[in-house]
Amino acid sequence: AKTYFDMKQYSRAAHALVEHVEVPDATQVDQDGRPIVDEEALAESLDDHLAIFLRYYSLYMAGERRKQEDMSEKHHPMERSAVSNQHIKQIESDLNAFYSTGRLDPFGKFLYGLVLKDLGFTAEALGVLVESAQEFPWNWSTCKAITSLCTTIDIALNIESTSHWMEEFWMMDVMVQLHQSDEATELIDDISSKFPLSAHVVSTAAMMHYNARNFDVAQSLFQELRQMDRYRLESLDTYSNILYVKEERGALSFLAHQAVKVDKYCPETCCIVGNYYSLKNQHEKAIIYFQRALRLDPNFLSAWTLMGHEWVEMQNVSKAVDSYRQAIQLDPRDYRAWYGLGQAFELLDQPMYSLYYYKKATQIRPYDARMWCALAECYQQLGNIDNAIKCFLRAEGNDDREGTATIKLAKLYEQENPAQAKVYHRRILARHDSQRNVDRAAVIDALTFLASKQRSSPEEALHFAKRLLDMGVAAGKQLQKEIRDGQRRK
Repeated sequence: AKTYFDMKQYSRAAHALVEHVEVPDATQVDQDGRPIVDEEALAESLDDHLAIFLRYYSLYMAGERRKQEDMSEKHHPMERSAVSNQHIKQIESDLNAFYSTGRLDPFGKFLYGLVLKDLGFTAEALGVLVESAQEFPWNWSTCKAITSLCTTIDIALNIESTSHWMEEFWMMDVMVQLHQSDEATELIDDISSKFPLSAHVVSTAAMMHYNARNFDVAQSLFQELRQMDRYRLESLDTYSNILYVKEERGALSFLAHQAVKVDKYCPETCCIVGNYYSLKNQHEKAIIYFQRALRLDPNFLSAWTLMGHEWVEMQNVSKAVDSYRQAIQLDPRDYRAWYGLGQAFELLDQPMYSLYYYKKATQIRPYDARMWCALAECYQQLGNIDNAIKCFLRAEGNDDREGTATIKLAKLYEQENPAQAKVYHRRILARHDSQRNVDRAAVIDALTFLASKQRSSPEEALHFAKRLLDMGVAAGKQLQKEIRDGQRRK
């Protein structure tokens, strides 16, 4: 069976163990409703743990393979979402019998937890997976499965502590996945002192800074990671995202060439190359590489999200929505997929749908100004100005680096509250004067508004009008004339 499994002949491996794995009878219960356990049979079965795990894991993998094959033949998103692992209910039933009679070891419980998770029994899955981790803390796959079920920080903190050193690694991973930067930083610093040469810790730190949009710090950490192990491809797709955002085409090209040399047929490599072609605006080629990544690993989250972005660029909204939904199905905490869905439905001119998806994104990233700006613009489009202003204020209070919220608030307040509009227009000019990137049109609007509304202070109004003239805007001359005429009348 092990040989068949190594050859990826999963159905054959499962069949080879049919006669060696006997499913216990879990229907006989005592007066408290608990299954009656045959202690003698239990003692005899202790050596069968490997056979139990190998049979049902082989069956699970055979079902997953068939599921992917069936999905590839379906073209409509609804048909694709209806495809499921055909063996999963049988696996759940049999493993439940083994679990109820105490015949599952930590690895059997890990598989049982995965099956329960796939069936949507999240609470039960979490309980079984935690049991597995407590009995065998070194199984990182169990830790990752638990992380995927910790959708909020409260769930993670309520899990019973084992005081095992592996728990620190798991907690570090959870905090990064839940975007808890302060807690993650403390854990990373603590673990780094104990494992100073751990590439995994450096990679996790880089991911944390990437999530916090500290791209320069994240980039330096990824460069350090490359120096530690130049053949390591894990998480380098995120490094390529940073190079893409910073538009460092040369560095991204070099990274893509190096990744191809290490392993051409690796999901991370395909995503890196896809990002390179996307930066060159060759979106069709980018999609080919993202699709290749998914053929290699259908559960590779980054490829689904990046492919969704490419379909949006190509204005193919239906395929973009399908890609983003696949990403959310894999990880409901992927804010990029929720945000992408909002953008996709904006292209379809359906702001109510966009509103729902942007709200999901803000719940996951409440400190991200971009999410609040997108939500505010939706409210504005729907005519809900009060909520739009509230969202823009939230964006401004969360380090709105692009200054979008300030510009939008200035325009919204022009009709609602001119005095407040002056405050925000002055902030726009302050950003411009500090040589921060500000849209030229926004600067012109700010100067025009302040020049026309500062009649109580003619000298200041003339100063704003002069600045308009210096920018080559002819309206500045007319404003100067109107201000001087007003002074003469007084």
